[in-house]
Amino acid sequence: MDMSDVPTLTVRDLTQYIPVSPCAIYQRCKRGTFPRPTNITGGMTHGYRWSVADVNAWLVAHSMPPIPETDPTAEGVRNA
Repeated sequence: MDMSDVPTLTVRDLTQYIPVSPCAIYQRCKRGTFPRPTNITGGMTHGYRWSVADVNAWLVAHSMPPIPETDPTAEGVRNA
């Protein structure tokens, strides 16, 4: 998946919206109970990123409010 035009979140960003530790997020990914991240490499961007759309689908399925994809005050929402 090309993440260049997709709003993404780091694991630290996710913890602002989901009240669990980064370790718990990775554990849930491994168990298949949370969306898997995409590994971004190249230039100044690297590491794992989650698509805001994928995370929002998970949040809605778990009766939690979605992350605003275009909210300029949502610091973690960025384009990779």
